[in-house]
Amino acid sequence: MLSSTARFGAAVAAVLVIGVVGFSLIMSKAPPIGGVGASPTPSPITTGLPTSGGPALCLPANLAARIVSWDGAAGSRTASVVLKNTGTEACITNAVDRPQLVGGDGTVLIDGAAAAGPAAITLGAGQTVTSLVQDGNYCNDIPTAPITLAFVLSNGGGRVVATPLSSTDTSGLPPCNGAGSAATIDMHFWAP
Repeated sequence: MLSSTARFGAAVAAVLVIGVVGFSLIMSKAPPIGGVGASPTPSPITTGLPTSGGPALCLPANLAARIVSWDGAAGSRTASVVLKNTGTEACITNAVDRPQLVGGDGTVLIDGAAAAGPAAITLGAGQTVTSLVQDGNYCNDIPTAPITLAFVLSNGGGRVVATPLSSTDTSGLPPCNGAGSAATIDMHFWAP
């Protein structure tokens, strides 16, 4: 028979092992917003601008974005977004664009930072990619519905405004967590 001290020690060791394994699993499934750390590898990857004879830059007229869902947690909102090449030919865009939270009247509510990194993706005709966009700490007046997202194309081609969940949706508007703090918006890489 084990003494009570040995049983207690074994129980503490088991709890520590379970905690470390659980923490490792959670962290491996939750990459940070903004593309830091391991990033998905869109297919195919190119670097820089298109060369002669290759696909042209994606333009807003050939792209359509739509919000699939909004989720909320700890004072922020996270959107799942789909971007589709609606054109008849392949085109090239950056793997990360500058996200914006936009009101129904077109007002930019939160403006993201310019994308970092030169990675670009080639979107075939009809191909879709997805991303997660997280916003937080909106402390201004209540905007006009619907709340949606826009993406300023890092390739210099313009801006794509996503179709909102509905014509009255405001679920993407994050709460004010402190007027002294700046509003934030970041996105993951576009990925197949």
